[in-house]
Amino acid sequence: MVTAASPATSAQGTSVSGAGSSLLGKDAFLKLLIAQLRSQDPMRPMEDKEFIAQLAQLSSLEQIQQMGRSIERFVKTQVNSQAFALIGRTVSWTDVESGEELAGRVDAVRITSDGPALRIGDKEVSLQDVRGVS
Repeated sequence: MVTAASPATSAQGTSVSGAGSSLLGKDAFLKLLIAQLRSQDPMRPMEDKEFIAQLAQLSSLEQIQQMGRSIERFVKTQVNSQAFALIGRTVSWTDVESGEELAGRVDAVRITSDGPALRIGDKEVSLQDVRGVS
């Protein structure tokens, strides 16, 4: 049986301690629910409504996580598409080593773990560093 929620955690299993906090994961939610069921008072079992509400929260949590992954994949695809659209265009960027403003024609794009990298002559420029396109 779960008694009063601590100030940092509500009974629904979400962290409410501050702006940087996030929802518990699905596994943590299931562990919390199982612990709640194991330690409940047999003379005062959990109400059906409470149990159904918690299962609905679990289902919602899983759907939100799936939607987040889908949005992340969509954004990566969009960013990659934008980079490929720059092939043949002239871009400007600030060189990280010299601080000098440079410009050049995009010859190719390489997808890295940090995002798209534009090949401009003998240089490789991160898409994030591009300041202008002409």
